[in-house]
Amino acid sequence: MVGLFVGIAVLLLRMTSVLEPWELLAYDWSMKTRPSVRALDSRIMLIGITEQDIQAMGRWPLTDATLARALDKLLQHQPRAIGIDIYRDIPVPPGQKALESVLATHPNIIMVMKFGRDAHARVNPPAVLRGTDRVAFNDLLLDRDGIVRRGLLFMDEGEESASSFALRLAIQYLQAAGITPQPDLVNPQHLRLGQTTFRPLEPNDGGYVGVDARGYQVLLDYMGTSRPVPSYPLSTLLAGQIPGEAIQGKIVLVGVTATSVPDVFHIPDSSGLVGDRGTVYGVLVHAVMVNQLLGAALDGLSPLATLSEPQESLWILMWGLLGGLIGYLGRSTVRFVVLTISGLMLLSLIAQTAMMKGWWIPLIPPA
Repeated sequence: MVGLFVGIAVLLLRMTSVLEPWELLAYDWSMKTRPSVRALDSRIMLIGITEQDIQAMGRWPLTDATLARALDKLLQHQPRAIGIDIYRDIPVPPGQKALESVLATHPNIIMVMKFGRDAHARVNPPAVLRGTDRVAFNDLLLDRDGIVRRGLLFMDEGEESASSFALRLAIQYLQAAGITPQPDLVNPQHLRLGQTTFRPLEPNDGGYVGVDARGYQVLLDYMGTSRPVPSYPLSTLLAGQIPGEAIQGKIVLVGVTATSVPDVFHIPDSSGLVGDRGTVYGVLVHAVMVNQLLGAALDGLSPLATLSEPQESLWILMWGLLGGLIGYLGRSTVRFVVLTISGLMLLSLIAQTAMMKGWWIPLIPPA
């Protein structure tokens, strides 16, 4: 009975979100130690606008002429999709007409906007693409500790809805394989790509307690990112020094990788992506999400999943009862210590094995 009361007390404590930071740290540790299951090197490549590029041009942002020239260089090698992770709500002369011409005539180019939660936070897409399906939002979600663990597929604010940058690029790429977004056969409100269904994140899934789950959110799977996405500086592209096979048939993301432009984010530690300051550039986070969507649609790799709330409660209560049993059997100090350590090791093994299989189960409350 003591174990049951302890389990109930832990469940009540968990509802206050006191344990959430520790659960997220445990999740990060599991993510870091989980073996790689996919690689960021076969379908995606990156053109990074580096600090050296900006210094050589002597200005930021890029002019419309420079951006149009970069797009022309990419289009020569027939990429399947091009994603520009740079806002261009306001023209940056010279070259406005040239850029508008390129954007208007090539449907595989996707530009970004910022959806924002209010009008003051919004950034519009280029005027030439407004009202088309070639615009996507690049908003990223931060947890309370500032780490990006969740990604958005859709946002809907009533009068307006939009697709995420990663989802729109994945859809563009998958069209060649005859794969389009479909409703799930069992839950029509859920998105299916290929044979894989993405269940939207709920406020109390995994270690979260009352997280803002508006929009269509999924857990970002950073596994397989031990090898960074192939990337080239903008200057190399403009000089025509990138092999055509590195671009042909790929998704090409163009984004900022310069220290002077504030577009960096914290993610759960993954040695292949995290820089010296524990941050990654925003365009890399989008690359991870694109990779996750393609892996699900083409390779059948399942998204990270969580137990239902009743299942999580039963899991925690079971460990509470086990703790009570350890207290009952551990009459001597030595036996109690041995049984406690053994129980914690078993719990860690189960949680880590579950993560390897793509399941996030609570680790801290049972401990």
